[in-house]
Order: sequence, then C-alpha cells, then structure tokens
Amino acid sequence: MSKVEWMSGKYGVMVHYLPHIGGMGGVKKLSPQQMAEVFDVKAFADNIEKTGAGWLIFPFGQNSGFYWSENPYIEERIQNRCSKRDLVLEIANEVTARGIRFMAYIPTEMDFQSDAMRNAFLWDNSPDKAEFMEIWYNVIEYYAKKLGTKLSGWWFDGCYDASEKDFVRTNDWSNVRFDRKRWFAVAKAGNKKAAVAMGTGANLMECVFEEEEYLPGEINEIVYYPWDCNSTDKQWHALTYLDCTWLLEAGKEMPGPRFSNRELYDYVKECLEKKGALTLNMGIFEDGTIAPKTLEQVCGLKKVL
Repeated sequence: MSKVEWMSGKYGVMVHYLPHIGGMGGVKKLSPQQMAEVFDVKAFADNIEKTGAGWLIFPFGQNSGFYWSENPYIEERIQNRCSKRDLVLEIANEVTARGIRFMAYIPTEMDFQSDAMRNAFLWDNSPDKAEFMEIWYNVIEYYAKKLGTKLSGWWFDGCYDASEKDFVRTNDWSNVRFDRKRWFAVAKAGNKKAAVAMGTGANLMECVFEEEEYLPGEINEIVYYPWDCNSTDKQWHALTYLDCTWLLEAGKEMPGPRFSNRELYDYVKECLEKKGALTLNMGIFEDGTIAPKTLEQVCGLKKVL
C-alpha cells in the first residue's frame, strides 16, 4: 500500500456531531430531526475552510442508533433512524466545493447500541456476527456509492478484539468477522481511491488489516510523534480532541481548549514537518455551531503554519 499523499504533512478536522450532544449553555433543546433541519451547512463549511483543514471527518452516525443520511438498509430494519434531510451529503457537497476533502466516520459494530438496534441488526445472533456483517456490508456500500468520489476516505470505529476490552458489553467478537476482500470493496464502491483506516482503540498506533492506507491513531494526549513515518508503508496519522472528550454531553458546558496555543502549534508543526498527518476534533453544539474558542485556536494554527 502506498501512503496517502494528500494527507502527508497536513492536518484535518473532525466533529462528533451526534444526536445526543448538548446545546449552548448546557441546555438540550432539539430532537435529532430538528438538529438536522437547523444545521447551517454553508456557515459550517465556511468555518471549516477558515481552519485551513485539508479534510473534514464527519459521522454518518455512531452508537445512538441515528444516522444523518438516508439508507434503505437501515430503514428497512428499523424506522425513523435516518434524518429526513441528507445532512452528510449536503456537507460533503459543500466542503468539497471548497477544495476540502470529505471523510466519513461510522462504527463497525452494534455492541454499544440499544437492545432495539442490536435486535434489528441481528448483532447477537452468533459470535461470528455473520448475519450482522451481511447487513452492514450493504449499509456501507450504499453510503459509499451515494457519496461517490466526494468521499475521500473512511475512519471506521469499533474494530476491536472484544476479549481485550473491558468497556464492551459482550466479549465474544473480534475482527475475524470481516471478509477482508468484501469489506474494502464495499468501502471503495463509490471511489476506488478512498483511504481506509480501522480504529482499534485509544492510544494504539496500529492497523487491523494490511489493506489500510493510513493509521487510525486515536490518541488522548499530544505525546505521539511520527518518528517512524518513513519506515512504514502506511501514512502516519493521529486523531485527538481539542476540548470536550470527543463530544459534548447534554447538560454540560463546553470546555475551552485543553492545550495552549503554543503546545498545540508546536506539536502540529513537528508532526507535519516529519510528513505525519493530524486530525483535530473540535467540539460542536446541537445546532451545528462549532465551539468558538476551539475554532479560533485552529484558525490561529492556519496563520502560524
């Protein structure tokens, strides 16, 4: 596998925009459908452009059981779990029009989901998860084809050996459930050049399969440097959060940036000089507004670089 050249020596941003996140002032006001309707896509894309990010990672959905884009393979299983407004497609169109690459985030499991979701998608039918995976291949392929070449990559979550994790509900599943050839085929069904990484958990700089093009690299602190980026055929990449711990919990106030400007800017410059890649997760409110202080910090990064 060749490195992902468009990520090399650059940074992107991510938002964990999920239906259970809070609003400004710690007050939760909107239902998921209302969140999708009030989201100002143009203003959001304008702000992403101001950060100087080379890419945006945005979620189709996570463990809430709600998805920001229509998908018949979800809707035939359980109703009212996709937004009526195709928010993901609109955002992908808007940011790519500005020369920013769009990347998608979605989990590869149902272990953290509600019983209703687990039952609808046959998650608990067998340890090999064969029936669930059959459904999920179709879900991923549909989204990949819908976005087509506007989808530059995936960051897949929940690619675990569950027996090694103490935070999962059940421990009888692993990455053996993937048909590797089919998985990468469906992920790239709309764009053969789409880059794929499969998240194995926090503070692990490793891939699940040889076919991945870049390291998922989820880190909790900015202490990992890409000293070995030239010794691997993967693109060295790290993903970290700048304010709230990945997402703003309902009822809580948005914290300010957890790193000083100097700490963050020095770290980013060091990584990019060594041809590493970074994705910086910014807090976002339920109406689609990015945390102002964090947005200001990342816009300042653009000026420094």
